[in-house]
Amino acid sequence: QIPWLDEKLQQSSAAWKVLVDHRPVYSSGEVHGSSANLQKSLVPVLKKRGVQVVLNGDDHILEVLKDDTNITYFVSGGGSWLHKPKRGIPAPGKSLWKQSVNGFFIFDFHCNGGKALLSATGMDLDGKPVWSGNVSQGAG
Repeated sequence: QIPWLDEKLQQSSAAWKVLVDHRPVYSSGEVHGSSANLQKSLVPVLKKRGVQVVLNGDDHILEVLKDDTNITYFVSGGGSWLHKPKRGIPAPGKSLWKQSVNGFFIFDFHCNGGKALLSATGMDLDGKPVWSGNVSQGAG
């Protein structure tokens, strides 16, 4: 699947490249956590092809991470029974925010003063924001 993804990303002229998958590359979740295999096999392709954002679930937490290649990762697995986040940082990913809460993320792509942004808001099940932040288009 990695060679296929590499080819499709290379062919893409999209301004935003967002990968959606199930298994997290980086996660503080206590059940699955980060995947060394994906860090080794997938991250170099994502960086080479200019992917800015990776969305996944699997660990039942909400988390936002950034790795040393400046790709932003959103773990959105809080729609079911919860996992507790591990303490510490899932190296080499840097956890910007994490919480064991039932909820989801809302994503909005827009321009602000000519700069393309992805705004993300983590919401709990009552519809209350628990986190918000932006990713700029050139982040990946």
